[in-house]
Amino acid sequence: MEITVHLPDDLAQMPNPGRAALESLAIEGYRTGALSHFQASQLLGLSRIEFDGFLKEREIFDHAYDVEDLKQDLQAVQQDIEQRVNQYTAWLKECAGQNPVRIERATSRGPFPYEWNIYSADGSHLIDHIIFDGPAVAGSEPEKKQYLCKMLRDKLGSARQAGKLV
Repeated sequence: MEITVHLPDDLAQMPNPGRAALESLAIEGYRTGALSHFQASQLLGLSRIEFDGFLKEREIFDHAYDVEDLKQDLQAVQQDIEQRVNQYTAWLKECAGQNPVRIERATSRGPFPYEWNIYSADGSHLIDHIIFDGPAVAGSEPEKKQYLCKMLRDKLGSARQAGKLV
């Protein structure tokens, strides 16, 4: 959509008056809540980070990212991790097929949220473990599943050779 604005002569003499009017519209829209952060940044053709810099340069701190925003973002990230863990766990169990093993998410959950232990079927001993950085692995979901299954097959093959798996 294109909007035409007629500016008084004195304003039209400013350097780049169209851009100044657009920036004013974006700022006021963002301040009042008529425009979201995303909408205002798109209006100006800026990324989210560039728009934050644009606001900071003009000392506009309305709607600044605060602790509540951080809490919401952390909650969203945690939900995403849990969703991925559940998906990857299902893939591992599917890939394990008829092998006499149990796949369980590792309880340490240290720096690797995508970590599983492979136990004997009766759970009496740990056979091996898998650390998978799924989000960092390039490719489609089927390619990630194939990669994860290959990791499991390699671990099970090594366990068989070492006599840990019958």
